[in-house]
Amino acid sequence: MKLRVFRSVLSTVFIFVSVLGAASVACVCEALSFLLVRPFSLTRHRRICLHFTHAFFLVAPFLLEKWSSITFRSYGHAISPKGSYLAVVNHHSDVDWLLGLAFVSHFRYPYPGNAKSVVKASLAKVPIFGHILQNAEFLFITRSWANDRDLFIRSLKSLRGYSKTVSPLWFVLYPEGTRLTPEKLLHSQEYAESCGLKAPENVLFPRFKAFVSIMSNLRDEFDGILDATFMFEGNLPSMKSTLAGSDSTIIHTHQHFYPMSEIPEGKAELEAWLLKRWYEKDTRLAEFKRDPTTLGPQHDSCFPAGETPSLIPFYSLVAVFFLSSAITTYIFSRIPNGLSLLAIAAVLTVGLAALFMLLNIKPSRKGSSHGHKDPSQSRLPQMKAGS
Repeated sequence: MKLRVFRSVLSTVFIFVSVLGAASVACVCEALSFLLVRPFSLTRHRRICLHFTHAFFLVAPFLLEKWSSITFRSYGHAISPKGSYLAVVNHHSDVDWLLGLAFVSHFRYPYPGNAKSVVKASLAKVPIFGHILQNAEFLFITRSWANDRDLFIRSLKSLRGYSKTVSPLWFVLYPEGTRLTPEKLLHSQEYAESCGLKAPENVLFPRFKAFVSIMSNLRDEFDGILDATFMFEGNLPSMKSTLAGSDSTIIHTHQHFYPMSEIPEGKAELEAWLLKRWYEKDTRLAEFKRDPTTLGPQHDSCFPAGETPSLIPFYSLVAVFFLSSAITTYIFSRIPNGLSLLAIAAVLTVGLAALFMLLNIKPSRKGSSHGHKDPSQSRLPQMKAGS
């Protein structure tokens, strides 16, 4: 038993170091591009970052589908790998960001390197990983829309033209703002009822401000909106179980594509549109819990490539890391006490990175206030309770 635990811990540490090493290589290459290329060409710098971000983001299918045994089953509309989309997705687990990257990686290059999303600002401070997200042009927010609004809008405007000059744009938004827990669901239900709206049972009440801002500033970048619903058959995956390689969940994904011509433009109309999609998700999840066959037949065409994508770019980053580590070790071995200093530096780097990840990826007990208003001042879409 002790030997089995030791092997599990050792393998988890090895995987974490490999992921950290791959991120380090990508981060160094992107930093060099920032210094040497970006001053002369933003577009060329973005394309370079796209390559390295793509290589590192393939960590998602590696961890979920190779290291663990998670499988995807896809239903609904087929998705063109050449399109630019705003994907609105429900948020149930603390590795939904990995699930999203793994899902879209099946579309092949440049996915998932062209993925953008909205994440909490504290993640930008995580060593190495935070720099990867910054170079990937993720948008960072705190829990105060008043403080975030101006920077958020500027960040959105900076992405204008991306889909025409760099690659198709894949923007993933989790409108609930935080992952689903019983405590947050109760709070969400109380809020909906206080606004005279139907209380959701399987999703949190969506927040509208980020969605409306994205649509107001990047509407011309997208071919349409992809309404994606993740449903879980088996245990809910977590970061701990993913790194340990013990996940064997089946992820059922249902997607519905809405061309931009069908999406309203006004703020109130956009809020009503998103709220209607969320009630549909709530119903879909309830039906799936009762009978998974309600999703209909699985369509291979929903995935342009059903098999796990090539992980060679990610493996290449890992190989470069270990090769450079071997060279560095040899150099330090020629210096008095060099190996001791190198070992201390390595332990501190891995330890600090792990600590920052634990502190910043740990789910909050309460969701953000983005998009939630005082019910007495609410101008939410007029949908009656029970509708």
